[in-house]
Amino acid sequence: MRLFPRSIRWRLHLWHGLLLAVVLCGFGWTVHRLEWTNELRRVDAELQQRMNTLLGLLGRPPGPQGRPPGPPRAETLEDFFPLPEDARPPPPRQDRNFDALSRWVKAGRQQRRWFIAWSREGGILVAEGVDKNPRSKPDTTRMEPLTPYGFTVRAAGEAPVRELMALTPPGDVVLVGRCLLTEAAASRRSALRFAGLGGLVWLLGVAGGGWLTTRALRPIQTVTDTAAAISAGHLDSRINVEETDTELGRMAGVLNDTFSRLRQAFDQQARFTADAAHELRTPVTVMLSQIQLALNRERSPQEYRGTLDTCQRAAERMSCLIESLLELAQMDAGADPLEVTESDLATVAADCAAMMESLAAERGLVLEKQLSCAPCRVDEKRAAQVITNFLSNALRHSPSGGVVTVRAGVTDGRAWVSVADQGPGIQMEHRARLFDRFYRVENSRNRGSGGAGLGLAICKAIADAHGAVISIEDADGGGSVFTFTMPTDCASAAS
Repeated sequence: MRLFPRSIRWRLHLWHGLLLAVVLCGFGWTVHRLEWTNELRRVDAELQQRMNTLLGLLGRPPGPQGRPPGPPRAETLEDFFPLPEDARPPPPRQDRNFDALSRWVKAGRQQRRWFIAWSREGGILVAEGVDKNPRSKPDTTRMEPLTPYGFTVRAAGEAPVRELMALTPPGDVVLVGRCLLTEAAASRRSALRFAGLGGLVWLLGVAGGGWLTTRALRPIQTVTDTAAAISAGHLDSRINVEETDTELGRMAGVLNDTFSRLRQAFDQQARFTADAAHELRTPVTVMLSQIQLALNRERSPQEYRGTLDTCQRAAERMSCLIESLLELAQMDAGADPLEVTESDLATVAADCAAMMESLAAERGLVLEKQLSCAPCRVDEKRAAQVITNFLSNALRHSPSGGVVTVRAGVTDGRAWVSVADQGPGIQMEHRARLFDRFYRVENSRNRGSGGAGLGLAICKAIADAHGAVISIEDADGGGSVFTFTMPTDCASAAS
């Protein structure tokens, strides 16, 4: 059995509830203690007033105690330390002092009150409200004269009591006390009110926190449901998030983009599989039909030779297609790492142009070279494959007597090489998909003109592996310009 739930939502509920409970308990305890302290201060003020009256009742005669000659005067706490204004009664007569203290003691029917005074020798000078067995004089060795202090005592089975005690300079000890039954009951009622209010606040806080947590985590459930729908085959499902500025909203936007790319990848894979099957089916169909015709009846050696020639051409086309597919698969899987070295695109382009000059002359085309030094870090074999493909397409689609121009150079710290032809050009609607696998521009670039539609796809994969860019522009006077541009860091590293 797990101590904590697995759900993130319930974990947040639990920790939020615990934290809120700790805060409320701490706040309630602090407020309760402050309230109780204020009550004790109020009681101490009352006891100080009664103690002041008691000290006035115990006026000391002059003589051995060190009092100077003169008329007798009541000795009070005001002679030794300041008291609150409400604890300073006007000096009454001795009998009135005692009557006031007696009335104060007898008035405490709901809560017991008492006062007692001991002489320096330990005898009781005056007392009222105490038990039948009078208390002995407390230890005052640590007290300063007339420095009162209060303390709370909890008797067994009774409410707590508060006593205030003071030591006079002659050595008398005065103690005034009262029961805190009313204050304790009020404190308990206050504690119950605080507990009830705290419980209500806790319930409201937990409920509100649960609502906020559920609302905040709702996009996660939406993401889970959408991912499950996509996993089940519904590739068009997307996450619908209203608050796009939040962290979860931005995450949902990223996931939607990822799902869109996955959908495009699945569509491309399906289209690629269908195109590959179509391209492979044609040569296989040709081979099967030729072999079937050859087996139907006896034929002459020349006819058998023609059949074998046709089968050979179909097999060569199928072999070329399989090699291209294998190369693309290896590059997609990263199984064919690049051998990057410091090189010059102008040198690589010159070698490729020299290799294609015979084909250009055969088709009545002029192969023009305008090459400047273009140092960079590149895989020469792969770069040569890209340039050769550009030249092959340019020679295939340029009219007889045209000019195919190969250029190389450095612009803004980036090395580049371009091939320009004078063919019919490529319309804008075809350029976006020109590097898709098995894609061919209608009419001008079809199967009849050669190629299976994988050459430019391989060039794009090589460029992506280098971090390079392939761009297509219209050439001056008609035709197209294919440009292979290396990134800045690769170009500057070699320069």
